[in-house]
Amino acid sequence: MDITLQLHKPVASAAITITGSKSETNRLLLLQALYPGISIQNISESDDSIAMQNALASTGNVIDIHHAGTAMRFLTAYFALQQGRTVTLTGSQRMRERPIGVLVDALRSLGATIEYVENEGFPPLKITGQQLTKSSVAINAGVSSQYITALLLIAGRLENGLELTLEGELTSIPYIKMTLGLLNEVGIENSFEGNTITVKSAMGNQQWANLNEDKSQNTNTKLQTEEKSKIAESEAQSDISNLKSEISKESEITVESDWSSASYFYSIVALADEGTAITLSSYRQNSLQGDSALAEIYKELGVETVFRNNSITLTKLNYQPATINFDLNNTPDIAQTIAVTCFGLGTGCHLTGLHTLKIKETDRLEALKTELEKFGATISVTDHSLALQPHNLFNPSEAHSLSFGEGRGEAAVFVATYNDHRMAMAFAPLAIKTPVGINDAGVVSKSYPTFWDDMKVLGFEVDTL
Repeated sequence: MDITLQLHKPVASAAITITGSKSETNRLLLLQALYPGISIQNISESDDSIAMQNALASTGNVIDIHHAGTAMRFLTAYFALQQGRTVTLTGSQRMRERPIGVLVDALRSLGATIEYVENEGFPPLKITGQQLTKSSVAINAGVSSQYITALLLIAGRLENGLELTLEGELTSIPYIKMTLGLLNEVGIENSFEGNTITVKSAMGNQQWANLNEDKSQNTNTKLQTEEKSKIAESEAQSDISNLKSEISKESEITVESDWSSASYFYSIVALADEGTAITLSSYRQNSLQGDSALAEIYKELGVETVFRNNSITLTKLNYQPATINFDLNNTPDIAQTIAVTCFGLGTGCHLTGLHTLKIKETDRLEALKTELEKFGATISVTDHSLALQPHNLFNPSEAHSLSFGEGRGEAAVFVATYNDHRMAMAFAPLAIKTPVGINDAGVVSKSYPTFWDDMKVLGFEVDTL
């Protein structure tokens, strides 16, 4: 589905309700699978979270998570721990090009049995679940925080917990802290000191130890045959699982709305007329999500944020910087939105800490460069940074413009989305300045299925071609 976007009047002041955070939801879904006592409210409606739910509920031997990178990482760790089950975890062509070797190596160090089905270091993976016997591992922390989170989420199910040593430059630290915060909420103790994260076992209590001893005695004195031993082992695992779930029997957690999704409305307000206001819910000032840094970042781009009654109101102020500089090492998912906002304002920007964008749904740095140049931007990228020159006027390339058709206004510059939801949504606010076309606009369902409907609420004309 291709669409065009136009805005022929001021952005409407409106209240928008955004679904739960995809990042929080996916972490909690996996914890819920490990500890069934957890109850989750305001679950994300994103494709990624649906893929996660379907995979966790599946009894099949082959599980296809399509484009859901978070699910691929988290489920690799989850299935490595599922004793007696063998699954092949696969995904889309792009997913099979996204590296996962760092996580697989770490899991193997803990005792996991994981094989590469096609190419070394990449999905698909054949995972034979078993109890992981080791309790310490080191991992490169500079590639993806999702590898670290995957290990942390299963750590409470390890008999002796986990001591995780982070090597190299840390990236996306807020996502790691989000995971640790959620572990705390369900009763799993942890600490993060220096470059070492320690997670205590949810099994490491006297009640569990006594249970294990009793089962061992029963096996030695009463169950001599192989068949009976297997039955005893199964019963022991069931009892242990029940004990583990007790740590979270009464844990009801409401997922905060997604801050990454809020970024597109920050961009809209920044590009809109002075005094424009949009209210978003539901958000907390003491958020676990790293992208809540948007409030401070967009203050420098002329947007004020006011927290009130679990919502935020964004208001455009009379302020516009000539140039801004941000290190987004901890918040890389909002880089595309910030870059497009700056271009729309005519503001120059230098964004660093972007090395993880090379292995996302697409190479986001090269994609940003290609698409912004269609609008006349002067932009350069490296493996970890982006530099955008300030400008006074738009100069969209005619080569990338298509007419809406007779009587339907100016030609639109069409943006390729590269099967990347954030490309589609990051460029949408530019329709305040010039007509914009979005190829494969349905890709937004990966994280924000109702995005185009919410754009209409704000007064944008959204036409399907």
